[in-house]
Parts: sequence; structure tokens; C-alpha cells
Amino acid sequence: MNRLHVILVILIFAIVTASSAACSVTSSSDTAQSHFNKGDKLAENRFFDLAITQFDEAIELDPDYVEAYYHRGNAYVELGDYVNAIKDYTMTMQLNPDFAPVYASNCSLASKLGSYDFALANCFTAIELDPDMGLAYLNRGNIYGKNGEYDLAIADFTKAIELNPDYTLAYHDRGWIYKEIGEHELAIADFTKAIELDPRNPSTYFDRAEVYTLQSQVEEAVNDYEMVIAITEGNLEDQDAKWLYVRSYIEISELSLE
Repeated sequence: MNRLHVILVILIFAIVTASSAACSVTSSSDTAQSHFNKGDKLAENRFFDLAITQFDEAIELDPDYVEAYYHRGNAYVELGDYVNAIKDYTMTMQLNPDFAPVYASNCSLASKLGSYDFALANCFTAIELDPDMGLAYLNRGNIYGKNGEYDLAIADFTKAIELNPDYTLAYHDRGWIYKEIGEHELAIADFTKAIELDPRNPSTYFDRAEVYTLQSQVEEAVNDYEMVIAITEGNLEDQDAKWLYVRSYIEISELSLE
């Protein structure tokens, strides 16, 4: 075998090896993506434990998979596992400090834990990175509401609605603020819009029923409480649903005595 032939064989081997390695990387990446997509779909359908398993697989195949850490963190939040959620949000920030959604989610989590100043700082960062992120305004609005800063809360919920006119939670949460400050008609209008967008959310019917009660609109209040009962009666293993179910019966009983 002459020297030229040897060099040619070496070059071909190098090309084949490089191509094989590239295919292997692509295959791993595609598999990680596949696990992520499965996890995302499971989380969307509220199978959070199974979703976490898929995100685990995606991260094992691709340890720098930013979105997998972020979505796994969201799943942990839904399960009430805040320690692991914080770990995943922190890793997401380390891998991509400019990933705005994680700051909005961290804002919400910190607020749940009562760290309002830290929560606000995360919301401000999210908005700075992405001024068009409705979730960040929603979360910041809720913190303002908890702090009694109702004008700022309303402004943020309104901004979230401007960015997404079908933002159900923003209508609901703004309605709740209006209820707190005695703007009952505005509260009813927002709750009604939220129900139009999501007619299966019992909390919104319950909140609107409370406003109707304050307005002495007994028939409307009873109708809403009955909707709460109808929606929640098949899901009484959920503590929030059970509370709404029981309270609605109590409220109807009290209204019938008036």
C-alpha cells in the first residue's frame, strides 16, 4: 500500500468517525427533545409525577437543557415540592441568566413562601428581560395586591390583559382586587369575563357569588354557588374543591334564611 493510499484511508476513517459522532450527538439531542415533549404534554394534563420522570430523562441526555430544568421546576411547584423547584429554577438561571420566564416563575414561588421583596425583584427582572411577558405582570400584580397596593395591582393586571386579551387569570385577579376595594360592578364584569373564557373554574363563580351577595342579588348568588357545587362535586378529593363545595352549600343555606 503506497503512502498516498494510506493517507486516503486515514482521511476516510476520520470523516466517517466524525460523521458517526455527529449522528450520535443529534440522536441524543432528538431523544432529549422527545422526552421533553412528552413531559410537557404530561404536565399540561396535570400528570406532574410522570412529567418529572420525562424531564429527568431529558436532562440526563442533555445536562444543559435549560427548558427541561425550568419545566421540571414548574412541575415541582405544582406538587408543592418547593425545595426541588428552587434548585431547578436556580440551575435554569445559571445555564441562561437571560431566560425571562424563570424569573417570573421564581417571583410566584417566592411570593408563595412569603418572600415578597425577593419576589418583586424577580418580577422586575423578568419584565426588564421581556417587557411583553404577561405572566410577570400578573405575578407582580398579585404581590402588590397582597401588600395592599391596589392601584399598582390593577395597573399590572390591566397591562397583562392588554398583552393578552384572553388572559383568564388576569381578569379573575383584577376582579378580586375590585371586590376588595368595593368596586362591585367592575368586579362582576371581570369575573363574568373570566367565566366566559374558562366556564369550568369554580373559584370564579364563588368569587362572583360573594359580590352578588354584597349587592343583595340573592338569585344570582345562589345560581353561582350552585355552579360551584356542580363543578366540584366530582373532585372532592382535592382539598380546594372540597372547601368550595362545602362553603357553597353553607352560603346557599344562609341566603335562604334571609
